[in-house]
Parts: sequence; C-alpha cells; structure tokens
Amino acid sequence: MSLFEFGRIIYRNATYLIVIPITLAALVFAFTINQKKQYASSALLYTGIASGFNIESGSSDKVDYHAVNNAFDNLISIVESKQTVEEVLLRMLASHIDAFQNGKVIPANYHEYLSTQLTEVQRKLYYHSSGLDSTYHQLNRVLNNNEPVLVNIIRGENGLYSSKLLNSLEVKRHKSSDMLKLYYTAEDPVICKQVVELVMQVFSNRYKAIKVAETGDVVAYFQAQLNLTQDKLNKAEDKLTDFRTGTRVINYGEQTKAIAIKKQNALEEYSNKKMNLLATQVALNEIEDKLKIREDLLSKNSDLLDKRNRLTELVQQMARSQSSDNADAYQKGMKREIEDLKKGIQKDLEIVFHTPIVKRGCLTDSCLRNGWRMSYP
Repeated sequence: MSLFEFGRIIYRNATYLIVIPITLAALVFAFTINQKKQYASSALLYTGIASGFNIESGSSDKVDYHAVNNAFDNLISIVESKQTVEEVLLRMLASHIDAFQNGKVIPANYHEYLSTQLTEVQRKLYYHSSGLDSTYHQLNRVLNNNEPVLVNIIRGENGLYSSKLLNSLEVKRHKSSDMLKLYYTAEDPVICKQVVELVMQVFSNRYKAIKVAETGDVVAYFQAQLNLTQDKLNKAEDKLTDFRTGTRVINYGEQTKAIAIKKQNALEEYSNKKMNLLATQVALNEIEDKLKIREDLLSKNSDLLDKRNRLTELVQQMARSQSSDNADAYQKGMKREIEDLKKGIQKDLEIVFHTPIVKRGCLTDSCLRNGWRMSYP
C-alpha cells in the first residue's frame, strides 16, 4: 500500500476516526464533571510475627505457617475492631476540636459540622489545653458516660465521625512478608492522610499492649528475680563495707601506690630543699668571706695605726732623753724597739699593699704561712 492510498483511506473514514472519539470524550466529561475525586493513601506496618524476635527465639527454627496466618488474622481483626475504630474517630475529633479552638484550618465540611453539632460550651468542655492526648482522654470519658451528643456523633450512622468513615479501609498481609498493608480512600486528601496515620498509631499502641500482656508474667518473674539479686548484692556490699571500715582493712594495691607516689614526692621535695640549702650556705660563706676580708683589713689598719703612734711616741721620747745622763743606755733600748716597729710596719704594709694574692680573702696567719698573699677584693 502506497502513502497516497493510505491517505485516501483516512479521508474516507474521517468521521469514525475524529468525530466519534471527540463525542465520547465530551460525554465522559459531561457525566463526570460533578463526580467527587477520590484520594488514596497506604502504609506498611512491620509486625515481626514470622521473622521477629521474642523471648522464645532460638528454641526452634521451625516456622508454623498456620500459626503465622492465624496471627495475621488476629491483627487484621484488631484493626477492624470496634474499639480501634472508635479510638481513631475520637482522636480525629480531638484533633479537629483542638484546631477549631486554636483557629487552625480543617476541611470546610468538618468545620461546618462541628459548628452545627457542638455548641461553643460543649467544644470548650471537650477541649483541653494540655494537648491532643488530654483532649482525647476527655472525650473518651464523656463517651463512656454515654453523653447523648457525643454518642450520636461517634456511634451514629450518618455523621462525619461515624464508623462508615472507615468503610473504605482495607487491611491485608503484604504478599508473604511480615508486613501489614493499610489502604484507604477518601474524598478529602487531608482526611485520607490523617485516617491512615491515626490507624497506624492506634494499632501500634494496641499491638504493643497485647505483646506486653503476652510476655508480662515472664518479664515480671525475671524482674522480681533481678530485684532479689540486687537486694542481696546491696546487702553483701554493705556488709563488706562495714567489715573493711570496722577492721581498718586497706586496699593494699591502691594505697601502696598512693604511698609510693607520696614518698617520691617527699624525696623530690627534700632533694630540692637540700640543694637550695647548699646554695644558700655557699652564698652565705661567700658573703662571710667578704665580710672577713673587711674585718681583717680594719684589724690591720688598727695595728698599723697603733704601731705608728707607738713609733711617734718613741721618737719623741728619744728626742727628749738626749739631755739625760744615762741617755745612751736608754736610747739604745728605744732604738731597738723603734727598729722592731719599723720592721713590723714594713711587713704589714707589704702584706696590705704590695704582695699579690692567689687566694682572695685570706688574712690569717695560716694563709700567710702557706704562701698565700692578699690583695684588695
């Protein structure tokens, strides 16, 4: 078939190919223009029935598939039970009342419904400022007291918060896994999402309570045994503490280590003090030597002064005695003493001024005998 022939066929059947599809599309649009939209939401919940861990894990590796299927049936029954449905509806009502009282946005039809079904006094009575849980518990107490308005809202057949809200909720096992799949459809996207979240929350709490109840006795037994063991251990520790305190028993390892450390610190401190003392003594000896030099110089100067005065006195006496009769014998003695004084003065002057020194600061006779000489410091 050529391209030209194909075009002729299209032209001949244009009515069927164009007009009829357009007509059908218009009819579908006309019939569905006022139809409400449906929103869907889903979630997976892990149950751990087949592959999870429990207090009996490890005792047997064999899986009882009949028991697993029975357990999933029980979980599905929990989700679809009247108690779960009422709790979901009450929690949704609590969230809407909380949003209504705080000026938050909720779907328009639910806002209008709350305005007509509940008076302002009733909304304030049900509302609790502490949070959603407190508002829910307040509504639950009122419902258990069979308050007519709340019973009609929750347990009625035509209200927005009636059990028919969850008619489109589907619960089933996800393939052959331990997952439980929730699937829900609604006309409002906010309600669709909120219902799935509340069902997950309520189911998790109820499932947790059931698992705790199943193992509660076992856990309570081991908890009691743990408490008894803890009491025995505390008494034994107290007894040991009293014994060590009463008999003054030391912790040999720790206290020996502490004593060794203290001894080492004491030895180091003693060594430091001893070195400081030696350094101080050396400095003191040096200062005393310098002071001794000054003292010896002063002593030598005093001796020189005395010898000079004596020499002057002898020279004067010798001059006065020249006129006496026995002057020769008297002067002879004075001349001898004068010569001795001159020699002594000369010797002292050599020691003080002229002789070099090998060891500084020595003016004693022993130093002079050993050949040491003195110079000024």
